[in-house]
Amino acid sequence: MKSSSSKLNTRRKAKSDSVGSEVSEGAQKTWNKTKEGTEKGWNATKEGTEKGWNKTKEVSKEGWDKTKQGAEELKTKVTE
Repeated sequence: MKSSSSKLNTRRKAKSDSVGSEVSEGAQKTWNKTKEGTEKGWNATKEGTEKGWNKTKEVSKEGWDKTKQGAEELKTKVTE
């Protein structure tokens, strides 16, 4: 009786290891896809942020230049 019970346990263990291995491989594939998607998303976000920041800097500089020019013109009018 012990021997048939032992064989049954061996078969169960082999099947369990096989299922565990498949689950592990599936989880790894899913993790790799998630990681890849996250990296792509982060890169796109970073690129968009940099473009936005560069545009903001450009517009701010243009605005500052206009303000500075206006202040100089006003100073000239006041001192005349």
